[in-house]
Amino acid sequence: MLPTVVLLISFALEGQAPGPPQLRFEVATIKPNKDGGGKGGLDIQPGGGLKMQGATLKDLIAFAYDVRETQVGGGAKWVDSEAYDILARPEYPSPEDLPQGVVAPGTNAWDRVRLRLQTLLADRFQLAVHKSSREVQGYALVPAKGGPKLTATSESGNPSTMRSRGHIIGQRATMQMLCVVLGNWLGRPVVDRTGLKEAYTYKLEYTQEDQSVDPSVFTALQEQLGLKLEPTRATIDSIVIDRASRPSAN
Repeated sequence: MLPTVVLLISFALEGQAPGPPQLRFEVATIKPNKDGGGKGGLDIQPGGGLKMQGATLKDLIAFAYDVRETQVGGGAKWVDSEAYDILARPEYPSPEDLPQGVVAPGTNAWDRVRLRLQTLLADRFQLAVHKSSREVQGYALVPAKGGPKLTATSESGNPSTMRSRGHIIGQRATMQMLCVVLGNWLGRPVVDRTGLKEAYTYKLEYTQEDQSVDPSVFTALQEQLGLKLEPTRATIDSIVIDRASRPSAN
């Protein structure tokens, strides 16, 4: 678990910080998810569209502001219990929404979808939040001695990074996606300092005797991917809900 730390910064966000004109979805439908189907489903569609199924408001905030669910606080009980299905598409898809490469965390196309979702949450959920930043103990993912053992892939298909018992499998995956999976498992932030900007397909195999984190994953990273985890201090953001209402009608 993350250690107790001192709060460093706090500033207000009204849906989205001031700056360039807000990115918006032209059409968005938000419907209550009654049957519990599709929990956690996330699909970034061509042209910057977004499809999410069975997502709570807390889930939506976590994706929109690029934090884990455990880093979203405040709000009434319903923000973490009532689920919604969302289907949205942008107003005027631009070349930035139609990338030639992978659409994954850390890419401009991915960030544009998140910014549009921030606007949608402010409009339809009347969401207002503030952000707190704090420094914690984490890890940096860096090249191991001898360099990375990864080759960029040109294969087609949706990008993904999945962890199961004894395996982490990446398909057209970025290093930032690997950092997210490792961070969620280790319970500490993992920062990408590999310098690797392409998409990669790989299978990481390690020994896991039980559901705890087995130290062999650190060894497996070095031996199989040519990467390693080094302790470091990292800054993480927490999002605190100041105001939220159930969504307005479509």
